[in-house]
Amino acid sequence: MSVNSFRHHVEQSLNRHGKVYDFSDFEESVANANSGKTVVKSRRYDNFAQRPSCVSFHNLRNFGSHPLLSDVVNITAQKGKNTLEYKTCYDELCHTQELDFMTKIGIATALKPPAFKKCPRWVCLEKKEDILQKLVPLMP
Repeated sequence: MSVNSFRHHVEQSLNRHGKVYDFSDFEESVANANSGKTVVKSRRYDNFAQRPSCVSFHNLRNFGSHPLLSDVVNITAQKGKNTLEYKTCYDELCHTQELDFMTKIGIATALKPPAFKKCPRWVCLEKKEDILQKLVPLMP
């Protein structure tokens, strides 16, 4: 199914639903799109993984002048390699450079399944009460 076709099904489902007031209404509309064949994951804390940073700043410092994102025009990641190859010009004669940016421990942890968050990040109670006092009167 193409993206435009799926978007059309979602728009039809939203129109059938009527007014959408909160995220749970939106989730329900998207789940009902495409004859209910769509799997929707809600935005709960246990659906987000905690991944540690695997960047080796030592490797980047020793690399010399590491490339800026605005300078990179082509980047290649190959299966089984823990480095990136990049080009900084569009010319075919321009050779690719290899960037080793991961720590050895990071390479080992990247292959393991991630740990998911166990508890949500909380908003302080004063801020939550302030938000509720301002928004609840606006809701129909």
